[in-house]
Amino acid sequence: LDPLIPSALSSDSSAPPSEFFSNFVDYEVIFSNGKEIGNIEEYLDLVSAEVDKIILPFETCTHGNLTLENMMIDPISLEVKFIDPYEENVVDIIESDLSQILQSCSSNYESLCQATVNIENNRISFDETKHPSLMAFEKLFREQTAIRFEVDPFLLDYMHFSQFFRMLPFKVRAQKESQAVLFFTVACELLTEIKRKYL
Repeated sequence: LDPLIPSALSSDSSAPPSEFFSNFVDYEVIFSNGKEIGNIEEYLDLVSAEVDKIILPFETCTHGNLTLENMMIDPISLEVKFIDPYEENVVDIIESDLSQILQSCSSNYESLCQATVNIENNRISFDETKHPSLMAFEKLFREQTAIRFEVDPFLLDYMHFSQFFRMLPFKVRAQKESQAVLFFTVACELLTEIKRKYL
């Protein structure tokens, strides 16, 4: 699986390769809070082949790291300010920025970063509870995205998956093994859903 996780387990990492993480990603089946999901390797080639067919007519100016924690809203004036822009995305498209909002409101990214994770063999458990306000925000966000933007739903979902996948090398290098396994699991769930919806 090494080629699927760029440099996460490679010898040039700032930390030794993680046997704990390596063993987990090698399982063919994963159980996330009791739910069976496929390993990322099962679908990645198939989904990536579909991505290769996409032709982007143009790129655009994006924030690059548009999670909810990087937005500040004045509660009185409702003025919105964005912080921590990021210039190192592979492609600057609107689906990338929107997918990072989904990363927050749909996948509960900020809570996952603080989650207590229990891992035993190919089973992982963690708190998936989402605050009702976050659920309401996600509903409104999806409605407004459909009205205001012309986005490719498949590409949006793929970019959402990629937000967790791309962070694996950073988690492994920082020796945050439980978080690396958690993010890998979420990526597997998102990719499994893409396979179900589109392929």
